[in-house]
Amino acid sequence: MLGGTTPFGSVDFNPTLICVRRCTAVDRQQLAHQAGRAARISSKPVYIFRELLQYLTEQHLVAPGYTVLQDIVGQAVTAEAQRLTTIIQTQLSPLDCAALDRLFADSQGLYTNTRLKKAPKDSA
Repeated sequence: MLGGTTPFGSVDFNPTLICVRRCTAVDRQQLAHQAGRAARISSKPVYIFRELLQYLTEQHLVAPGYTVLQDIVGQAVTAEAQRLTTIIQTQLSPLDCAALDRLFADSQGLYTNTRLKKAPKDSA
């Protein structure tokens, strides 16, 4: 049997290791802002989720529930898609928009750009 001292008796107490706080409504707003910034870099939900976890770690915050994080990530992806759509609609001419509509028109079950992706490569 070992001596009467516990192994924890020899460990120095470091309050920064356990100094975390709950995620408040203000923190959630900041989290949504961070999600929006991450969505501008990549629209992949996994990337945004990882960025949020990194932010929570840096800020010493307890992560909110998974559903809350899911909602924040989903809203960020949707907002970024709307932002890009607005930019495209305001910057493209009606002729350009019509050309894009034709490119993404569903004809015979395949989009035109899908057929382009599947086209054989030039052997030259």
